[in-house]
Amino acid sequence: MPIKAYYCATVPSFLSDDPDRILGVLTTAHHHALEEPQRWAWQQQILILKEALDARPDWQIFLEFYIPRMGKRADALLIAENIVFLIEFKAGATIHASSAFDQVEDYALDLKNFHEGSHNVPIIPVLVSTDAETQPSPEIKYAKDLVAKPIATNRTDLGCLIHGVCKSRAFPALDIKDWIGLAPIFETTS
Repeated sequence: MPIKAYYCATVPSFLSDDPDRILGVLTTAHHHALEEPQRWAWQQQILILKEALDARPDWQIFLEFYIPRMGKRADALLIAENIVFLIEFKAGATIHASSAFDQVEDYALDLKNFHEGSHNVPIIPVLVSTDAETQPSPEIKYAKDLVAKPIATNRTDLGCLIHGVCKSRAFPALDIKDWIGLAPIFETTS
């Protein structure tokens, strides 16, 4: 089954895309009344991701990514260095709540078990409590199925965390087109 997301692009395309246009794409795809807190959260997420990511042409980003089986959406999903980062933002949060850890872990497990392309790839659930204090870089602990124990960060340290994880361990090549389930990579940047 092909993946679904409100917004999908290579990371270089995302970085060069206008934040207001990305917000427009998210708003158009959102088939419910758009509350101001959701709009504000999307604006924060877009800015944080633009600051955290490098223009790596082989990286792919999805915003408002549909989680198979759950009928819910993860805030962002990043494929970088053959790793799937499932990212959930808690805009304005100063602590990493246990319920938020549970949420991002559930998303990662459902992605692993109910999306065929994710069965054999590493998945890192990441909780971004935007205003939490900086903490030492966590050790990444993978289960046998390659789903890592959820890790937490803040808006400032997200980029360092992603790059640190990418450098920490090499994984077999991940064909993004096969993972997506489509022949061409679908981009919502045009």
